[in-house]
Amino acid sequence: VLRDGMVQRLAEPQDFSRSPVLSLLQDRLGALWVGTRDAGLFRVLDGKVEPVREGLPDLKVNALALGSQGEVWVGTDAGLARWDG
Repeated sequence: VLRDGMVQRLAEPQDFSRSPVLSLLQDRLGALWVGTRDAGLFRVLDGKVEPVREGLPDLKVNALALGSQGEVWVGTDAGLARWDG
């Protein structure tokens, strides 16, 4: 994130996956959603990293989209999932 002309780190390696990032999305609350190649989905909010893997058809997250009601659509190699909190 760029703040005051400087790059700011949002997550530390120990809390986050080293798997390559394939997709990013910022939701209405300002959370950053990070889809990875083989570690699933992560939600970053207020410096806290939360893995979101339950219900995912596959851990490779290719695409993320924000729905009209604030839900997050997650596209994987094995299908589509919807996260509504």
